[in-house]
Amino acid sequence: MTRITKKMTKSHKFVKELQRKIVNVEIELKIQVDCVIDTKKNKIMTKEEKTEKFIHVGMVSSYLQLIEGKGYGEIIEIQNKHAVKNVFFLSPVDVDTGDLQKSDVESMIDHFIEREEYEKCDKLQRLINSSKCDEDGWLFLGNRL
Repeated sequence: MTRITKKMTKSHKFVKELQRKIVNVEIELKIQVDCVIDTKKNKIMTKEEKTEKFIHVGMVSSYLQLIEGKGYGEIIEIQNKHAVKNVFFLSPVDVDTGDLQKSDVESMIDHFIEREEYEKCDKLQRLINSSKCDEDGWLFLGNRL
């Protein structure tokens, strides 16, 4: 093997190694972008898991206000303990004033069915059954303020 060939071989190996390292860095960056660390559980979460958690927290927050009668401030305190801020599926003002769409409450039921939280489903369904509903789908819950 000539001197030039040896240099080319070394150079070729160096380039290949560099390309491999670049690919590894790109993969690591993609993982970091696609994942978020859940500091509470010290676990890496994908974007989908983070989105699902966000939706679930919003559903539970609205459930606590709508069914258990917790106030906005109480729910914000609970959310802060879990490192989540101001996430609600239903607008807290709409819950307080009783301005809710039946379809929104049914969406909450569907969410809790997926998570097999049937007690919550039952309470939400009872709320729908005990409330009048107009032709546009608005529930008459009464003002809670």
